[in-house]
Amino acid sequence: MMKQLLLTALLALGAATVAAKDYPLGTDWSFRGRLMDSSAAVGPFSPDNLQQQITLKAVKDTGWLTGRPGLIAVSQLPKLEDGQKLTFTLTYRQKVADVTGKAFGTIEIYDNAGKRIWFHDGKPLTGSSDWVDQSASRQIDALPEGAATIGISFHLGKSSGESIFVNPRLDISAK
Repeated sequence: MMKQLLLTALLALGAATVAAKDYPLGTDWSFRGRLMDSSAAVGPFSPDNLQQQITLKAVKDTGWLTGRPGLIAVSQLPKLEDGQKLTFTLTYRQKVADVTGKAFGTIEIYDNAGKRIWFHDGKPLTGSSDWVDQSASRQIDALPEGAATIGISFHLGKSSGESIFVNPRLDISAK
């Protein structure tokens, strides 16, 4: 029987931030995907380990497994002046093991109803690899109409295997 997984974990650290004013990206993570043969976790945390770690693992292809932290309200961002553009840069370290589909991070913009209205995916990893520094960056002239919140997500898509993401950071600047 397929079950929908919706697990919210309260993080001890808020490592993902917006550099422009150093706003916290969010400390509440939610996970979505099929519970059967898959798992998602945040942590572990201790005073000796300051990493923010997100692990997505699937024994077999169960569709998409996704982790998302809390969101940033668009109203908290600096206002664009004439001629300026917004630059979004998501950075993180990633390690994969036996990934048959793809594993990656995404920058996302949502409307007031929580519907994703814009996104930019990072470079997906497949197979197995040691730690890789990942970065996804996109410059836009203006926020899409109806934009209410900005966030990031991490995906293990149509895959078996495991992907570990550590120390995600979202920088947003107006230039």
